[in-house]
Amino acid sequence: MSEIYVISDDHFGHENIIKYTGRPYENYQHMDVELIKNHNSVVKDGDVVYHIGDFNMSGGKNSPLKIKDYERQLNGTIVHIKGNHDKSNKMKSILEIALCKFGGYTFLMQHVPPLMDAEIPEDCDFVLCGHMHQKWKVNLDLRVPIINMSVENWNYTPVKLNDVIRFYEKLVGENK
Repeated sequence: MSEIYVISDDHFGHENIIKYTGRPYENYQHMDVELIKNHNSVVKDGDVVYHIGDFNMSGGKNSPLKIKDYERQLNGTIVHIKGNHDKSNKMKSILEIALCKFGGYTFLMQHVPPLMDAEIPEDCDFVLCGHMHQKWKVNLDLRVPIINMSVENWNYTPVKLNDVIRFYEKLVGENK
């Protein structure tokens, strides 16, 4: 049976992200190897991964590898939701945002977290985002929880969507 996973902000090939976020890697090559290993340790062929932006950085001082080079090394099918860095890495994402229904919940996936309630559809239970890296894992300032799926918050490994839903259920249970 296939699984659905979510994650964001791998930043494959991005040397400076290690410094910016305090990632535990020596250089981007070490980071790439570990991120690929972590991904493939949980994601199997036939699984689907929603990557919520900033998949890789290519060009300049960063890795010469392109998106397809990384995807070939990763298990599963990756559905890209465009991040702020994806325009510079020649990402051909079709999805800017995705409104999903799964497990009895409706949730929004977009890279940059919403800043106002008006940006969130009325029937939405929670938002999955990226972009914030390690700054926070959950934001409860708006009418629904915003869950940050940046790799720094999830042990640098894609997370089963069912586990994210359990995380949400525990979160709202604690805040009732």
